Parts: sequence; C-alpha cells; structure tokens
Amino acid sequence: FPYTSIRGGADLDWKTRPGRYVESGAQVTYSCRVAKSLKEAGRHRYFQRAVFLLDYDDNVLLRSIIDLVTAVNRQALKLKGSSALVLQTLATYKFDEEQSKSTTLDVLTGFQIIDDRMRLIVVEGLKQGAMAHVRDLIEATTSSV
Repeated sequence: FPYTSIRGGADLDWKTRPGRYVESGAQVTYSCRVAKSLKEAGRHRYFQRAVFLLDYDDNVLLRSIIDLVTAVNRQALKLKGSSALVLQTLATYKFDEEQSKSTTLDVLTGFQIIDDRMRLIVVEGLKQGAMAHVRDLIEATTSSV
C-alpha cells in the first residue's frame, strides 16, 4: 500500500510518490576513479575538490579531515579561542559578499553525506593554497595502505 507523509501523496503516480527507501532496503552504489592526478587536474582553475568515501567507522581518517579543515580555516579566518569555540564558529560562519567572490581567500569548505555504513566527504579549496594540505593527507593515507 502506498505510504507518504505528504497530504494527498498516496494519490500520486508511483513514479513521483516519495518512497520508503530505508524500509525497503534500497541501495545506491557508486564507484569513482580519478581520471587524472590531483596535482595535474584543472590547471586553469582556481579551485579544486577532493572526494573521500570512507567507512562510517573510520574515525581516524574522519578526524584527520576535520582537524585539517579546522586548522586551515582557523588560520585563514584568523579565529581565536578554544578548539570547541573555533568549531562552533566555523559551523555557523557566513562569508560576506567580498569573501564569497574572493579567489584568494584560502579556506576549505565542503559537505558530507552519511548513511549507516559510509561517509562521502567533499572538500573544496584553492588549488594552489590549502588544497595542497588535502593532497598531502591523501598521499599519506594512500601510502600507508
């Protein structure tokens, strides 16, 4: 039987009705290979992006990514205070218009998507700036495997 929390949603065509994906055990599988070395990709672009796919329980790599992003952004935004205060500030930080348009503000931004087994973390920053630290983290991580 159709189930949805949207008023009148049960009358929608099955293709457009919100599904019960978790309850049905639906899965999405995605695999990615790097076509070019991160050092060579996008020579004429200011920014670069790294995508991490890790097990949900891989707290070592997760902590390394969070610590790196926090350290880089603390320095770039000249944030002071305890680590907890800096993390709270970064979680709610809003760039002003000048910062949003800047091609020289050397911060790392990104997002993560989490399910019960995996984390997908995307980190973005200046290719010739803070992303060098991310590349170093990737090389250190992959060389120890």
